[in-house]
Amino acid sequence: MTAHDQLLKQLKDPKQCNAELTVRMRMLVLDPFKPDLARPESLTRAAQPTRGEFVERSTQLGPLAIQIVNQNLKTLDAIKIQQQQTPHNVMPKIAVHCLITTCLYAVAALRCMGTCSYLKPLDLEKTLSNLIGKMVSVGEHAWALDELRKLRVTMDQYVKPRPTNTRPKRGQSKTAATATATALLKEDTTPSFATSKLYSPTMPDQAIVDSYGEWLVFPMDATVRDTNRIMLMIAYQLNFIRAWCSLRQGRLLKYLPEILFKSGNAFEWAQHLSAIDPAAATKQFDSFYKTLLRAGKLVRSDEGEKEALAAYRLQAFAYKAMVLAGTTPLSTVCDSVLRLSILYEKAASPSKYQRSVPTK
Repeated sequence: MTAHDQLLKQLKDPKQCNAELTVRMRMLVLDPFKPDLARPESLTRAAQPTRGEFVERSTQLGPLAIQIVNQNLKTLDAIKIQQQQTPHNVMPKIAVHCLITTCLYAVAALRCMGTCSYLKPLDLEKTLSNLIGKMVSVGEHAWALDELRKLRVTMDQYVKPRPTNTRPKRGQSKTAATATATALLKEDTTPSFATSKLYSPTMPDQAIVDSYGEWLVFPMDATVRDTNRIMLMIAYQLNFIRAWCSLRQGRLLKYLPEILFKSGNAFEWAQHLSAIDPAAATKQFDSFYKTLLRAGKLVRSDEGEKEALAAYRLQAFAYKAMVLAGTTPLSTVCDSVLRLSILYEKAASPSKYQRSVPTK
């Protein structure tokens, strides 16, 4: 059995997933391209490989990295099902963290390989989006949000205009022109939230809203016509909502409407997609409906008027998505909205519905 086969076998068994296996996997798959200079044993690999060595490493390790990603995603799915069927039998955190971390290492290695990995455009972004969804499903909500932060920096290049004219101006050297193009590229792909504080359990609620809220929307650009890119942006935003729902036991849900209903939200992108691929848009509206309806029901609407309004707005928007999906009779949607409105009135003004006690 080769070292590659042994690694895959151990990763397939969550009981063998631990910190030691995580380090071994990094040394085998990622260190040849991006050594961890904090570890002395990685310093021997820090030398820049020749082009031939780079291609050879990519040819050897690319298939392994893809196998690790695919296998780990299946294992995380199995853990999710196990947690749903036997909630008392929780998988140790160290095993879950090993699976997620090794998956991220494999993706990082594939990104380092570039075109030598033979992956199609957006494949890595789709894989990361899929992994983040799995992270949410196994309860790693804060970690998922931080990975969304990193993914957003990459994804912005698919929406924002790219600098196209990098030829040196008259009297400008090629070196200066290259430096200018690099600066433009860096400015274009590094949004302001890249320097935002990462999530911390001690952060005040409003600080979390301010730090994370701007990540949720993508500025609307009607020139984007690629279905895969649009669906990736929508999936990103739906993953954000799912992660946000469980952060701090749902206490932050009341803030979701104020950061969700901004220009460039997933709903607007789904509407844009409907003019390009109606069938794909229907599926996105359906996902949006399910995600927002669940979020609205998780809001503790009995804790105050702000919470009650947040629950109402989220669920009302969910029903709007249901209408646009076109998969449910309009009469059924109207009935649901009517019942939702009655529940909101009761939650927002409970005194009006209290039974009066006759005075003697």
